[in-house]
Amino acid sequence: MPRFNEPLQYNHDEERRREERSQSRQSSLSVAADGNIMASTAVGKNRPRRQVNFQESVTVVPIPLRSDYSSIVRCKMFTNRVEMCENIERNLIEYTAENGDWRNTCLEEEMFKCGVTGELVHPAHVVTNQYALAE
Repeated sequence: MPRFNEPLQYNHDEERRREERSQSRQSSLSVAADGNIMASTAVGKNRPRRQVNFQESVTVVPIPLRSDYSSIVRCKMFTNRVEMCENIERNLIEYTAENGDWRNTCLEEEMFKCGVTGELVHPAHVVTNQYALAE
């Protein structure tokens, strides 16, 4: 893909208005010990000011449309309808096994490893023999 430099799309007027709003919030009214109301503009003066700077020129890499790829590349990069349905079904099984709580998410260390493909398998898909035959 070709790359090219482009000026950063940035609105200096919008940044100036944002800075003015920030400064007006910093100057606030406070009540002095004698009961008089006074403006306090020294709020945050002792702290170092935090800010972010951006490069004025950026490198742009255009992302091709799906239709720009050949059918061979497209089938490797994007899922089809059948594969998407299989993924949704698998995810629902795993989500249900974890009681619908992200804090119960099975980590890689807790998964089984397929002996043939080396792929990690969620415990919800592994059938274990819960019953032993008595002899």
